[in-house]
Amino acid sequence: MHEMETSRILIMSILVSGLVFSPAFAEISAEVGTKIGAEVKVGEEKEQGSSAAEAETKVGAEAKVEAEEKVEAEKKQGSSTEVKTSYPKLSVDSKNSLTIQTDRHLYKAGDEVQVEGSIWHNLILQIGGVNLVKIQVTDNKGTLVYSDKATVNSDGKFNAKFSLPADAQKGAYMIRTNIETGVYPVDTLTLDAKANLQTDAKVVVASSSAYVVKAEGRDFTLKIASNSDVDNIGFKKEEKKVTFRVEGETGTKGVTQVTIPKAMLSGEMMVTIDGKVAASDDVIVTSNTEAETTLEINYHHSVHTIDVMGTNVVPEFPASVLLIVMAIGLIAIILYTKARSLLYQPSIRIQC
Repeated sequence: MHEMETSRILIMSILVSGLVFSPAFAEISAEVGTKIGAEVKVGEEKEQGSSAAEAETKVGAEAKVEAEEKVEAEKKQGSSTEVKTSYPKLSVDSKNSLTIQTDRHLYKAGDEVQVEGSIWHNLILQIGGVNLVKIQVTDNKGTLVYSDKATVNSDGKFNAKFSLPADAQKGAYMIRTNIETGVYPVDTLTLDAKANLQTDAKVVVASSSAYVVKAEGRDFTLKIASNSDVDNIGFKKEEKKVTFRVEGETGTKGVTQVTIPKAMLSGEMMVTIDGKVAASDDVIVTSNTEAETTLEINYHHSVHTIDVMGTNVVPEFPASVLLIVMAIGLIAIILYTKARSLLYQPSIRIQC
């Protein structure tokens, strides 16, 4: 009899272990681990007849639902919940007859910078055609770090790329573009035409700082590069978001790149600044690998609280904890089996 009972216990333990380690269980734990914990607690309190605890859990669950609905409402307020991977292309017209832009607004030492620009068709006619533009880049001290000429195609577009030095200085870099005139000498051009022969763009060069954030007994590393002062960095699992504060000189532009481990926060990303969904043109994904996601966020300087929200968070129960639980359960079964074996061991009679 005891052997049959032991067999039933072993079978139940195997079924439980299969449930714990199944992908479906892992997904549920990652998505709504806190909700599952609340439901289990309600069941225990019912057995103990504690209505007050049940009411408290119900209020907590309702608050969680309300918070999730608020996040969904914030997403709907934005022009798009899907973060872009590049900035919108600048267009040329009578007011902006020469444009230049880079693929990113913040770089680190050694990064490759991609530059592209466009010249308005009417301006090309005014100056008698354009074949080349001169591109020069200076660092925050005015030192020239790049200089070259780019060919202009029949549509008035041009592009170039260069790598920043490995020891590039931090700060604002100036990218200056000059049109080399065609048939007509510069002195013969109108003042408006002369004014449109040059344009500038600025980018930021910064280094990343690593910040350790704890969640579910694990350490996760956030990497942040910015031209702002960054503090109050944290992770709120219940709200599925990374949060931090930025501050800079009012009237200047700020840009921050934040790299978030996917093991901590992943899925569909959304950025809010001071509680409002950031404009879709102000946030791009600069990198997206199996391990992490990097977002570049733009804003006007003052003091802002930035939240990066996802749809998937670190699982409620890490794999290490599950292994410990299973090991304890296995040891308990072994001890129980030995105890039952000793209990039912036949006695030995000695006849004299």
